[in-house]
Amino acid sequence: MSRFTDPAEGSISSLASQVTARQGNVLGILGVAFGIMASLLAVGFEPDVLAQFALLTVAGGSAGIMIGRRVTAMELPQTVAALHSVVGLAAVFTCIGSALAELEHATTLHSVLSYLGVIVGGITFTGSLIAFAKLSGKMSSKPLRLMGGQLTNAGLLSANLATLGAFVAAAPTTPMVAAGFLGASTILSFIKGFTLTSTVGGADMRTYRLDT
Repeated sequence: MSRFTDPAEGSISSLASQVTARQGNVLGILGVAFGIMASLLAVGFEPDVLAQFALLTVAGGSAGIMIGRRVTAMELPQTVAALHSVVGLAAVFTCIGSALAELEHATTLHSVLSYLGVIVGGITFTGSLIAFAKLSGKMSSKPLRLMGGQLTNAGLLSANLATLGAFVAAAPTTPMVAAGFLGASTILSFIKGFTLTSTVGGADMRTYRLDT
């Protein structure tokens, strides 16, 4: 391990080989743990908040260990997809909370970035669920043919951008209206995650997942 300058470099390099993959996982866990601890110390949360964080960390880590022990190598692609959906949903909730907090006084940059985070998180959530369903055989692996083809996705993206402009314009004066636009964009992002991922065949997903 001494040839690596930091946990991130060691983790990524080690994951390239099955022989050193376990070492890569350990280094990745250490890197994330150090980053979380540094962030918590820098922000300076109250002890009760830190206690809640510790409790949730233990619960999440325990669930991860249980899932990891039960998953076989062949089930890894769909497991990764399922866990990605949780990440996407967490991003949606986090960005919604950030966007709506002190909406009247938020800067335009903050509002735009939070809004874009909701869009990306929404696409990740439903897109990952579809990937999980296809990879695990819970739905047909055949690519779905959309009515209108990719014009459907283009239309959804245009609607997202339109609601973004309306959200930024309404935020300073009518927060409830702005929240409505944000909610509409969230639903559009969920739909777009489905339309984007359903057009990909299950075999192509498995190849992509295993290669990455």
